[in-house]
Amino acid sequence: MLRAVFTTLVMLRCLSLVALALFAMQASARTYSVSPANPVALELVHLQVGLNSCEGVRGVEAIDGGFRINIQTPTTGLPCDALGFTSFTLGAFPPGTYRLTTRVTCIDCTPSVFDEPGVTTFTVTAATASTAPFDDRPSVDLSGIWTTPSEPFTGFTFMQARGFDAQGRPDSSLTGIWYDYSGTQPTWTLLLSGQGSSQVFRAVPSGTGTNRTIALVAVGTARIVSRAPMGGFENWHLVGTIDGREFDYPLERFRWTRAAWPAPRS
Repeated sequence: MLRAVFTTLVMLRCLSLVALALFAMQASARTYSVSPANPVALELVHLQVGLNSCEGVRGVEAIDGGFRINIQTPTTGLPCDALGFTSFTLGAFPPGTYRLTTRVTCIDCTPSVFDEPGVTTFTVTAATASTAPFDDRPSVDLSGIWTTPSEPFTGFTFMQARGFDAQGRPDSSLTGIWYDYSGTQPTWTLLLSGQGSSQVFRAVPSGTGTNRTIALVAVGTARIVSRAPMGGFENWHLVGTIDGREFDYPLERFRWTRAAWPAPRS
C-alpha cells in the first residue's frame, strides 16, 4: 500500500515539473529564426517561428517599427507539449532595424488575447542583393503526392528537405519516387534532385537469399520547372530523359475523387 502511494506521489511530482517547464517555456520569449541571417535591402526575408503542437500562425500585421505575429491556440499547458516550427516569407524591406512581437489568441484562456513578453529584432543593411537566379522569390514546398494527366497509371511522391546555404539563404533538395503501373510489372524509379536538376535511378536487384543485393542504376536525368507566366509558382512540369526517351509531364497535386469512408449517420 505504501509503495503504491509513494509511486503515485512520484508521478504527480513529475507531472508538476513538466507542467512548470511548459509554463516557463510559454512565459519566455518565443523562438524566432530569420534567414538570411544578415539580409540586405529588398532581399526576401524568411521567418521561422517556434510553435507547440496546438498552435498555428493566423497572420502577420504591421506595427510601429516592425511586425506582430498572430498565433492562435485552443489552450496552454500540458495538452500541447510537442514543440515544432513553421516557416514563411515575411517580405523584402528597405534598410533599417525591424522588431518582431507575438500576440496569442487563446480559445480556452483568461485573458483570451495576450501579448507575449520579449522582442526579437533583425537588421536590413544597404548592401547589394544577391545576383543568384531566382534568389528574389519565395520558396515553395513541393512535398506531397502528384499525378500527371498525360501518363495514366503514373504518380509521384516528392519529399522536399529544406535548409540554408553558407550565406543563410534558403536551399533545399528534393527526393522523388516515380510510380509506373502501366505495364505488367510495377516500376518504381528514384529521383534525387538538387539545385534544379536531378538524377533518375532505378533499383536493380541481383542474387538470391542472403546474397541478394540492390544497386541503384542511373537511367536518366530530370528537372522540375514552372511554366507559369511572370515566373510564378504554378504549372509545374517534370522534364527530362529516361531510358533514352524524352518526356515532359505536366504535374497536378493528387486529390481524392471519392469519400474513403461513408458519411456519419445523423
